[in-house]
Amino acid sequence: MLCAGSTVYEPLKESGAGPKTHVGVIGLGGLGHFGVLFAKAMGCQRVVAFSRSSDKQGDALKLGADEYVATAEQNDWAEKHASTLDLILSTVCDVRMPFQEYLGLLRPKGRFYQLGIPEAPLPSLDTMTLVLNGTSIAFSDSASPGNINEMLKLAADKGIKAWTQVRPMKEANEVVADMEKGKARFRYVLKNEETQDEFFHVQQAELYLQGRFTEWHPKITTPPGFLLPFHLRSIINKTLIRYDGFKASSASFPFLWSLAELNHAVLNICLFPPLFFFYGLYYTDVWSALSVLITFQFHQRKWRKSMVAAGIASLLFRQTNIFWVAIYLGGLEVVRKLRRGRPGVEYPTKSTVLDVVSRSWQHVCVYDPLISQASFEDYIKCTLSFVAAAIPGFFILFTYLKTYLVILGAFTAFVAWNEGVVLGDKENHVASIHLAQMLYIWPYIMFFSFPLLYPYIINAIIPQKRLPTPLRTGSTAHQVPRFIVGIPVMAIMTLIIRYNTIIHPFTLADNRHYTFYVFRLLLRHPSIKYLVVPIYSLCAWAAITALGGLPNVQTPTKTKDSASQRTQIRRGLQHRLPPPSYDMVIDRGHHVSAALIWLLATSLSVITAPLVEPRYFIVPWLIWRLHVPNPRPTGEEGAKRMRKKIRGFREWCKAVLWWKHDHRLWLETAWFLFVNWAVGYMFLCKGFEWEQEKGKVQRFMW
Repeated sequence: MLCAGSTVYEPLKESGAGPKTHVGVIGLGGLGHFGVLFAKAMGCQRVVAFSRSSDKQGDALKLGADEYVATAEQNDWAEKHASTLDLILSTVCDVRMPFQEYLGLLRPKGRFYQLGIPEAPLPSLDTMTLVLNGTSIAFSDSASPGNINEMLKLAADKGIKAWTQVRPMKEANEVVADMEKGKARFRYVLKNEETQDEFFHVQQAELYLQGRFTEWHPKITTPPGFLLPFHLRSIINKTLIRYDGFKASSASFPFLWSLAELNHAVLNICLFPPLFFFYGLYYTDVWSALSVLITFQFHQRKWRKSMVAAGIASLLFRQTNIFWVAIYLGGLEVVRKLRRGRPGVEYPTKSTVLDVVSRSWQHVCVYDPLISQASFEDYIKCTLSFVAAAIPGFFILFTYLKTYLVILGAFTAFVAWNEGVVLGDKENHVASIHLAQMLYIWPYIMFFSFPLLYPYIINAIIPQKRLPTPLRTGSTAHQVPRFIVGIPVMAIMTLIIRYNTIIHPFTLADNRHYTFYVFRLLLRHPSIKYLVVPIYSLCAWAAITALGGLPNVQTPTKTKDSASQRTQIRRGLQHRLPPPSYDMVIDRGHHVSAALIWLLATSLSVITAPLVEPRYFIVPWLIWRLHVPNPRPTGEEGAKRMRKKIRGFREWCKAVLWWKHDHRLWLETAWFLFVNWAVGYMFLCKGFEWEQEKGKVQRFMW
């Protein structure tokens, strides 16, 4: 109606159509049937419908036409109706059209309107007829906003509705052929019945379109966060919701850029396959990830009030965001404050657990070495150090954590009011302890981020002296964990698999999702799920080690203070080091505390879900990826290379892809593009049918 209806209504309004007006409508189709409907609704005295054959006569009379003329079947129609009409609306344009005869139907000063944009030249005409009768020819292809509002009000008052026929999208070719044959009555609507989205979100969107904001679909488990932006702007419609994810992905870019400050890394994050796939479906994950990023940025800029507002809004997209906007960011705040406790306090080079705990308790400071310098025992010491320092500094920390406690309190109030975490479908989404989720996330990270992690795997297998400098991890701490550490860790993983593996009914009931095939493989033989324990361990080690970063392309030059500086780095006092130069390592990576807080937030966000879905790991991967450092060339030789004038295409490629840029980013880009292509190809081209739903195409998805 906004298109065809307005095109017809505009000339009727402009010509003053009313009770004394005689109107002719040429062509009874998508435009023509609106012409008859609106002419009668405006009270025109007589409406005559013209068509080549009498096939549509019954429909024309039902629409309200007073007369029907079949021009190919009535030889005297032009003489019979000559000079009887005040206005003619023509919806057809054909060189075979009896244009001169139609002009003869108009009374003196009558108007002939050609609607739409003609696809062919107008037929020739006798201009003398126009001159003698004062006939005018005009065109109409749309209406003004004011007239559109009047049209909609008239349609609402008179109950005017378009005559439509709904056809499935798979019959699109047949619909075009039927249109050419004139079989449409009077507009075809193509409906895509192959919806791969969560269909109940579509139904919920339809309720919102109708203004029924208090009604909630019982199958939806998350709050209506992804619909709120459109409700607030009062422009909600299905098309906007359909491309909701694309707008969220566009909005994510500046926030990622601000957080990462690395444009290539930002591009890769936006291409992250599980996130990229959901840009175009009715899922909340894209907006959920964006809301966490916004809250994270406000946290970094110390905009407390904005952070609280963004954190609470984030919970409207996914309830598990509480662990990121409150627990994770609150943990970062604790680290930030405790590090400032006593910067002059030093820990012995080989501190025992007792040394760390006693000094942390006494001086309210923390033992927090760099990941690149840390051993497994340092993670235990760091954890105990924070506990020991937080107890005497509890009241000081409380003043800094009030903003995060506000978010946590809002979530607690919601859970109490809702009598649970999820809104709907509570019987299928019962919170439980599913520790195996923390095993699945490591191969997940390895699969998508192996271009970033492969140097650590190579260093664990090949001696560093035989590797190119950019691939050297440069620290013995990066080697595979010691036997005394690896065996207990794998033993714990084995116990988790044995006693805490939960196979949700949905996991093995929907073969559209790739997790279905992964679990089919794991369950093919009882021993397979135990044989992959070393893979879990290796992937976990590589993912955590990556947070420590690779060294720069050039090994730092030794100076007089290098030994003391390394000692300070080891003791977590790196903030007292002088600004880096070309002779020093620029990207030292993150501290052990960053890995521990990320592990805590990730564990809390995923182990409560019995169902395993790749999209549940999107935010944990996103935060992990933002913290993976990228090395830069340093050292005297590195500085010379950076200043070196590039000559020739080969040197340019070597500079851009290798020693002037982290080559892993290019590998990551290529890998993400390939995965997105493969997933898109499977989704679009490899549909299949379920036996219980014949004729409905199912598609592969994450």
